[in-house]
Amino acid sequence: MRHAFLWMVVGLAAGVLAGCGVPPSPEAEDSLRLWKEKRQRATWVLRMARERGQELLKAGREREAAQLYEKMTREAIHDAREQSDASYLLGQALEQAVSAAGPRETVALLDKAFDPAIETLKFTPTMESGLPSEYPPPSVPGLVRTKRYPSSRIAWVGGSWQDRLFASLFERDREGPLAVTIPVEFTLVDGELVRKKRGLFSMSEYYRSQEAERKASTRPMASRPTEKPILVVSVAVKGAYSAANMQEPLARLRKWLEEHLQYEQVDHPRLLAYNTPLVWWWMKYGEVQIPIRQKQQ
Repeated sequence: MRHAFLWMVVGLAAGVLAGCGVPPSPEAEDSLRLWKEKRQRATWVLRMARERGQELLKAGREREAAQLYEKMTREAIHDAREQSDASYLLGQALEQAVSAAGPRETVALLDKAFDPAIETLKFTPTMESGLPSEYPPPSVPGLVRTKRYPSSRIAWVGGSWQDRLFASLFERDREGPLAVTIPVEFTLVDGELVRKKRGLFSMSEYYRSQEAERKASTRPMASRPTEKPILVVSVAVKGAYSAANMQEPLARLRKWLEEHLQYEQVDHPRLLAYNTPLVWWWMKYGEVQIPIRQKQQ
């Protein structure tokens, strides 16, 4: 109880001092600056594709319009960053356009994806550190989609009290330059255990690299690699990292699995938490995910 009160006071004081959160690290600022440039470029490409493509349609040059849409959609996917929401939505539209009845339908299918893609490019969550190398960018809240994550080295600690787990990882990091990145991974327990244990029983942080791991503190924590690259179905959420706030996104992910029978769940759900207790609860951002794989035929 004493520790809970201490962390509550620390979080409140830090939030007051920082306004409504904490300033991002230099790594996060660099990452966000580069991502902003890519988003601006991708948005410009999509708007130009629409403007020029519609002019070609009005002139009766439907095939040229379809070719322009396809070319500039692929260009926007490249600019928008691999595995971004915009790339995901535009990629799905390109797949649908393959079976289009003609050039005009191709244009319609691709154009329909432009506005949702542009909206995702406007989104930036509160981030206090940079992402691990080759990690997909954060998703816009509410979008259910698949994501792939590379194999990573992580710092791990077990328990059922998230503030204490944050404290353990913080103790590991504070002796030297930050060795780990966001997001922090919580494992979520299914069923009744979600309510009884607040849904949180282990927590991990991702190292930037193996060199960063070797330089990290030797406090009593385990370092372990993920077994292999992981495929998940994911939905982003805003708000407190509580079991109550996990129920609706978990239900949406399970519904997605029911609708996509080619996939099956392979591990406990997890929460990727992008913020520490020093950020106000209403500004917290996370991604609820279920590890999956394609069913064997």
